[in-house]
Amino acid sequence: MHGPVSSPPVVKDDELWFYDGDLVLDVKDSSTRCAFRVYRDILERASIYFRRRASTPHLGSETKLSEDGCPVWDVTEDPSSLKLILRMFFLGDDYFYAADEAIPVHFSTLSAIIRMSHKYDIPDIYEEAIARLKRFYPTNYYVWEDIIGREAYVGSDPTFAMEAVTLAHLTNEPSILPTAYLDCCLLEKSIPLRCSNGNETEYVHMLEEMSPMDLGRVMSGNAELVRIRGVHALALLRSVPCEFCRRPDRCALAVQLALQKLTADDLRELMQGREAFEPLQEWFEYRVGAIALCDRCEATFAMVDTKLLVQAWRGLPGVFDVKVDGWPDGFEAPLTIAG
Repeated sequence: MHGPVSSPPVVKDDELWFYDGDLVLDVKDSSTRCAFRVYRDILERASIYFRRRASTPHLGSETKLSEDGCPVWDVTEDPSSLKLILRMFFLGDDYFYAADEAIPVHFSTLSAIIRMSHKYDIPDIYEEAIARLKRFYPTNYYVWEDIIGREAYVGSDPTFAMEAVTLAHLTNEPSILPTAYLDCCLLEKSIPLRCSNGNETEYVHMLEEMSPMDLGRVMSGNAELVRIRGVHALALLRSVPCEFCRRPDRCALAVQLALQKLTADDLRELMQGREAFEPLQEWFEYRVGAIALCDRCEATFAMVDTKLLVQAWRGLPGVFDVKVDGWPDGFEAPLTIAG
């Protein structure tokens, strides 16, 4: 029968090493090692994983002790990621609020917190963190369009969309996937990767880092969004003149004149999948100015634009071959035009 043995010297963390702590977490991954001396009761109250580990000793394993006799648990983990969670437990760090006001958390920090709280079964932190991610990748179209409002909760950019997809799979939160995939459609740039000889640079598309399944969904989904955008544009242009128009020739001519002002670059941009949920009325006004329509055609133009956006949003999960219960959330009925 094995008795207590001493573990190798540990690298003490500068902040999370309490000399009256009663448990050492010796945390290491393939390249980094760090030790945290903490209070076992606080750790077990916060984390169901560590509570179970304390109550279910591994049979046949040796009891490791530090130089001064404190129990040592080996943890295979990225030390910097686990430290984020430990700082919340033992130093009172709050990455979500300041003076009870919500503050944006950087996406890389949020990702680490979600991974750690999910893996180590920390319900309170996990629920807050995953709610933040869902605020940034919502099911509601109007929330999605309010990028300033979303960035009040999460500091991000489109390059983090691939990690959001990974987190959605890890946590089994499919409602995140449609808008995360949609953001992935923005990733057209290539990133430089140094070749093994160190002398040349190879450029690789960002999306090549995704799994084959996710990459396939993004590519096929983007193609479908291009088709939807084309259908949207044609339906919108055909809505003028409307059935209530009192000057149909003038309104039809106004649309033709607007189309003549579009350049080839404008038309290429119009038919991009990533633009599928930008209102076309605003798009036209930005590029060619306001179209000189009568009041009724202008109202119809706006109504049809909104209606088609709503229809496209309702079908977004299917575009990426994802099933999301309860999608979408919070749509209002489109306006109607009186005769």
